[in-house]
Amino acid sequence: MEATCHRCHQFFPADSAFCPHCGAAQLYVTAEQMEDEAAAGSLPPLQRVSRIDWHRALISSLVVAAAAAVLSALAVLVPVLSIARFLWILTASTTTLWFYLKPAPNRPMDGGIGARLGTVTGLAISFLTTFSTALLMVIQRYVLHRGAEIDAVFTAGMTTVTDLYQKMGLDAKQQQIYLALMNTPEMRAGQMLSGFAMRAVLITAFLALVGAISGMVRKSSRRIAS
Repeated sequence: MEATCHRCHQFFPADSAFCPHCGAAQLYVTAEQMEDEAAAGSLPPLQRVSRIDWHRALISSLVVAAAAAVLSALAVLVPVLSIARFLWILTASTTTLWFYLKPAPNRPMDGGIGARLGTVTGLAISFLTTFSTALLMVIQRYVLHRGAEIDAVFTAGMTTVTDLYQKMGLDAKQQQIYLALMNTPEMRAGQMLSGFAMRAVLITAFLALVGAISGMVRKSSRRIAS
């Protein structure tokens, strides 16, 4: 007969006092014993055991986020890889859950746990992809001397903005003032940061939702299997 370790969630012989995988003590008391200890006032304070193995969860999230960061950086150089980056981020929550459960498939899992893992993955992806993209742009401008290509992207954006101002009925002087403001380094940096922040919010919210759904599906599949 086998039991499940409360720490690593691996199976072990039920008559073992310690888990052979992580060494955690496997102590059990009956309800009558707890009532007697509580009445005598000698019951030690209970310690709350987290249902999530955060060490494994963070490793799983960072692995998935690191892959997304590499794909984001490569997509700047090879645009066709944008499809692979999109698909990877789209399935990031389910991939994180797979990495998380792989060493111990019987770990607790439900919608709440899946949502938390998805949130952590979304935050990690947002940070690492932003960092890798910014680092690559610095390398392109100051090491590879390809700043003209980056400026061309901003120029194309300014052309779109100019067309929008014309449709709004702004005169040439007002357009010139607004375009001069938007061409300042501070405004460009602000536009990039706001774009990164908006993307981070959307990615994190989406992955949290997908993680919650994946967690509920896995919980349901376990019930059916049992």
